[in-house]
Amino acid sequence: MAVQRVNTPEANGCGTTRLETGAVQFGDDWPGLFVRGDNAISLAGYIDYILPHLQAILDGRAPLPLKEFDLDHIDMAVGALSGIRRIIYEEVQCP
Repeated sequence: MAVQRVNTPEANGCGTTRLETGAVQFGDDWPGLFVRGDNAISLAGYIDYILPHLQAILDGRAPLPLKEFDLDHIDMAVGALSGIRRIIYEEVQCP
C-alpha cells in the first residue's frame, strides 16, 4: 500500500474518500501511521490477549497456560502486529 497523501487534515472530511489503515502524510509533514477505528478496536483486543503473557515473562512467572482458543487469538495478534510493523518499516519514512 502506498502512502496516502493528504494536503490538510480536512481534505478527507465528509463526502470524500475515507482514509484506510496505513501510512498517511499531511502536506510536507513526515508520514505517520493511521489506524482506522475498526482496525484499532481489533488491534486493542489482540494486544489484550498477549499482554498478560508478556507480563508473566517480565515478572519471571511461569508462562500462563494456553488453550487452543488462546493460541488462535495470539496468532491473529501476531499477524496484526506484524502488519503494522511492516507498514511502519516500509511506508512510514521521513520525507
